Amino acid sequence: MIKQIFLITIRSILKDKILSFINVSNLAIGFATFILISLFINGVFSWNKNNKNFDRIYRVQLFMDQSKNVTHNTWSVPAAISRQILPTIPEIEKIALVHDVGDNNKNAVFLSADKKQQFLIKYGYWADPSIFDIFTFAFLEGTPDRALEKSFSVVLSKTLAKQLFPSGNALGGKVFAENKIALTVTGVYEDIPDNSTWRPAYILPMNTFSLVTNWADYENSYWTYTFYTYLLLKENASPEAVDIKISGVLKDYRKEHHPYLRPMSQFHINPYLENNLYGAQPCYHL
Repeated sequence: MIKQIFLITIRSILKDKILSFINVSNLAIGFATFILISLFINGVFSWNKNNKNFDRIYRVQLFMDQSKNVTHNTWSVPAAISRQILPTIPEIEKIALVHDVGDNNKNAVFLSADKKQQFLIKYGYWADPSIFDIFTFAFLEGTPDRALEKSFSVVLSKTLAKQLFPSGNALGGKVFAENKIALTVTGVYEDIPDNSTWRPAYILPMNTFSLVTNWADYENSYWTYTFYTYLLLKENASPEAVDIKISGVLKDYRKEHHPYLRPMSQFHINPYLENNLYGAQPCYHL
């Protein structure tokens, strides 16, 4: 039976070669298109999935209800929100304050291990130690629980560690920033996957931020929007409940500005509230 079907198919193809070629080509193009679309969709929706707490990670963002603004949303928020407001909210398990090294990472920073051979490196960040409780880092040297404990320490990505210490054994070594600030390597982590929103080349402890920048009172500032805040919600906690609690915390400073949470699932696909893919209404409309 199968042999007969095969012979009939071959005869049909030979009988009208042009039509058969068109049909086979269309079928091949259809399969190729399906495969490409599937790969694209899988790639888009796999972003940040390397984090084991993916479903509980959120970023604090701001909606700026001002018609004159070209941009109505930002993820740059005041440090005081993470220091003064979020710790009082029971739904939150961990909070991490983050700040770029340099001018919002537009300007790279020179790093070296010997003050001679310097490398211009982008994507460095100051961060709280809790950053390793929120995001998943695979440490190759050192341990995440102690890596950002001491002032003037630095944690390097694997690629940067090899660049600065080609012979290996970066742990305990010295790294000089701009040939001025001496940092001690307290950890090396595996490179973050390319399909990740946040891929730091190196991380400095937040407890050194004021010592380097001379900005002593940043934790109490509600006016400067240069910090990022990531948080980990407790199991089964409601992000909508947190939205309601934080929406009006800036009313005494900028009443048109409303903080809200953005889930990690939308960091890459839809980082802001416009054209929300899931149709949810942000809490600042409540």
